[in-house]
Amino acid sequence: MKILGLNIFHADTASCLIIDGEIIAASEEERFTRVKHYSGFPVNSIFYALREGKIDINEIDIIAINSNPYYNLGNKVKFLASAYKNLLNLPKRVLRVRNKIELERNLYNYFGTTKKFKKVYVPHHNAHIYSSILCSGFNNGLGLSFDASGDFSTTEIYNVQNNKFNILNKQIFPHSLGIFYQAITQFLGFKDYGDEYKVMGLAGFGKNKYKAEFDQLIKFNKNRLFELNLSFFRHHEIGFDFNFENNIPYFENLYSKKLENLLGNSRDKDEQITERHFHIAHSLQKKFEEVTYKIINYYKSPSHKNLFLSGGCAFNAVNNKFISDKNIFQNIIIQPNSGDAGGALGAGLYASKKFDEKFKNEKLKSIYVGPSENDKDVQKNINIFIDDSFKVKHYIDEKEIISKIANFLKKGKIIAWHQDKMEYGPRALGNRSILANPTIPSIKNEINKKIKTREAFRPFAPSVLEEFVEKYFIVNSSSNYNFMNITCQTKADYINIFQSVLNSDGTARIQTVNEQTNRRYYNLIKEFYKLTNYALVLNTSLNIQEPICCNSEDTLKLFVKSDIDVLCIQNFIIER
Repeated sequence: MKILGLNIFHADTASCLIIDGEIIAASEEERFTRVKHYSGFPVNSIFYALREGKIDINEIDIIAINSNPYYNLGNKVKFLASAYKNLLNLPKRVLRVRNKIELERNLYNYFGTTKKFKKVYVPHHNAHIYSSILCSGFNNGLGLSFDASGDFSTTEIYNVQNNKFNILNKQIFPHSLGIFYQAITQFLGFKDYGDEYKVMGLAGFGKNKYKAEFDQLIKFNKNRLFELNLSFFRHHEIGFDFNFENNIPYFENLYSKKLENLLGNSRDKDEQITERHFHIAHSLQKKFEEVTYKIINYYKSPSHKNLFLSGGCAFNAVNNKFISDKNIFQNIIIQPNSGDAGGALGAGLYASKKFDEKFKNEKLKSIYVGPSENDKDVQKNINIFIDDSFKVKHYIDEKEIISKIANFLKKGKIIAWHQDKMEYGPRALGNRSILANPTIPSIKNEINKKIKTREAFRPFAPSVLEEFVEKYFIVNSSSNYNFMNITCQTKADYINIFQSVLNSDGTARIQTVNEQTNRRYYNLIKEFYKLTNYALVLNTSLNIQEPICCNSEDTLKLFVKSDIDVLCIQNFIIER
């Protein structure tokens, strides 16, 4: 059975192709359009999936969408009727429903097909939780899906028994943990959609000095999970919708003037970051952790050995460590692309489970399911974008490539590393990465300032050989560290040595690497270990103020305009 999963008419639109229960292809549309968090129809992503699956659009059996416009319909009507201001948003909501129902119109416009596909509309948070559970290999546990909002739910909690999902409780818009974090992110001067990860990094420099103030903003409520004090926010008044102009996600400030009366003046985007901002970020993070854990702890039963986390809030790696450190679950499962783009996978998996007899809930085999190119394709683009001022060499022997790049890393060179299939998800996991020597203290500032052109406080992550992880880091057996979903504490002997890949509190958002999941990347780190006696490298995403590079054209353009020392793309090494 051939199933196409879609995240559409939302930020981070994406597609996923599942054939006979196997994930064949998955990618975000932003990688093709080069627009961060792109919200338009994922035509390029679908074209790639069909090409990878070697099928025509008309061969698709089911299209599964990670949204159901009729879900929570009663709550939507009640909210719209509650105030005149809400009625002003009614045309947008009607348009949103119409767009989702008329999926065939988009398929005809882009693919020329008139086939009436069987469509499965999966409620937003259902798709999120399915994306975590149905490729975990586990059939039982407690599920938590939480984000800003989807199909008018903001948080849903599930009991999972024998692959059957029963909702225990849910919170309805406008009360939202995701919007709570997003609003304070805006308050701290980070206005772009998706900037919450910056505040997570900022929080490590502060203390919980605003606890009393944050206690006023949000409270745990066992009957409704939690409640916002809406007087400090304005998203429920101005509208919170995902129909964006030019398909670029943007939100007005979601906090009210009353929040500035409580916390002081908000920070302008280019204003200097002070200790007050550190402390506000830290207090936000602590409150977020507190409420999340109270929800989980309240609903956990003795039968819940596993915890499944999903939704955009599951990207909060510091919160995931906080939960893991409580040691109340045997396994914590977080799908690597837990945000909206991952909903395409969740919808596809749900349809596969429901309609395909061949479906099995198996542990995710690989996150490398995006586009790739061969050396011939790469050579064509090298001829276009690389001039004679660069040194270009094509290698036959992979060991020679690995040896040369490992030596470059040892000497302090910054490497652009583009290999094989692109990762699915927001984190570069060794196929579209910028790499460096993690033992050079100045390398963090050099990459932030010269390469990534971003804030100096922003941390980088280490990729570490799986067999060495317990030598350097304190890890929890319940957690999977393969996908940079969770931070862990660094052992005291290595804190000073690995400063360039650690957060300010000595923690690291590690990626463990083994030979089965990424052979070439594993061998590179292993060779670096032979040269330095350290089995890890600094890893950050291969991008500069844009989405992660998808194809060789993206990477070559980035390399030419950057100060990166060396590019290793497939079997080519290009030096300045």
